Amino acid sequence: TLVFGGGSLVKNVSTVASTSVLAGQVTGNGNLVVTGGGTLKLTNASNNFTGQVTVVGGTLAVSNFAALGSPSLVSVLGVSSTNGLPGGTLILQGGLGPTGLTTSTNFGFGGRGGYAVGQSFVSIGNNTFNGVITTSSSTETRLASYAGTMTLGNAGVLGLGDVGSNFYNTVGYGNILINAAVAFGGTSNAINHSNTNNTLILTNTNNTFVGD
Repeated sequence: TLVFGGGSLVKNVSTVASTSVLAGQVTGNGNLVVTGGGTLKLTNASNNFTGQVTVVGGTLAVSNFAALGSPSLVSVLGVSSTNGLPGGTLILQGGLGPTGLTTSTNFGFGGRGGYAVGQSFVSIGNNTFNGVITTSSSTETRLASYAGTMTLGNAGVLGLGDVGSNFYNTVGYGNILINAAVAFGGTSNAINHSNTNNTLILTNTNNTFVGD
């Protein structure tokens, strides 16, 4: 069991293409910060830490929402750069069954991950998000559904930043269903769907976002 509180646990996976696994229980009220260029996997469904999770660099991968504990916010930080400036990626690998995984956790995303054409968030499976999702006001935000359907539930909200391509989908074969109310934005291409391999659908008649 890893117990931390009163500050931040910085987990640095410094070697690109390497993977580190935290299989034991993570508990406490501190914040978890992921840095470096490798991948950190959280695998314990009994994790119950309550601080924030921030992915500054590298990749955080989970296959069960419970492995993320009960964070107040999960943030993935990055920038849009053709030079592939450092950024973070969150990968959620759920099941392809009819129910998949569901969470009410709040998320904030920005950037392209650690590569020039990477993603700040990747959903694999039939996963539903019922919390508040916000995207950056300082950079484009790339999100992908690789398989199954990524659903933003009508119990949640998608808050767009005020830069172009703020919800930018370029890759993946999984569909994206946005039932959540979409708000804010401010520029053209606020939601930019440039992927011929999937379908992106907005269903909420109460959307108020600015931009197309």
